[in-house]
Amino acid sequence: MLRWQSRALATDVPALVRGVLRLLRTDLEAQTEKNRQRLLRTTRDVERIGGARVNARWFREFMAHDPRVDLDAFTAPVLAITGGFDLQSPPEDLDVIAARSGGPTRTVLLDGVSHILRAQQRATLRTYRADARRPIDERVVSLIAAWWSDVREGRAR
Repeated sequence: MLRWQSRALATDVPALVRGVLRLLRTDLEAQTEKNRQRLLRTTRDVERIGGARVNARWFREFMAHDPRVDLDAFTAPVLAITGGFDLQSPPEDLDVIAARSGGPTRTVLLDGVSHILRAQQRATLRTYRADARRPIDERVVSLIAAWWSDVREGRAR
């Protein structure tokens, strides 16, 4: 997941930063892999990476967890929604969720929506803080309401 995110986020790096990285001959994907490996070797809860404090314990636990195991055991109805502008989870994960979930599962990919289910003009993390203050895309609300109604009526798929 973190490798996919590195590739997806590379397109969101500002042009000036991309230029500096080229001048410094820094491969962003290779650098983020190096940081991940460093986090895996730590034993402390917090580690400094590039001057920033990083929750190393969370990253180690995240990298060690395989959610497919949970999906294989899950039998309750599932509604999985992601956006076409999601830079944190690949859209193909919807197929994995549908294939592995043991209960009735509905997956939806919404165009023009980010990982936090807000409408966006383009795929970017730079507006997430402001986006988080806006309401979720109204299509999401409709999808959840219809899905929940189906679950309650025994029509979940």
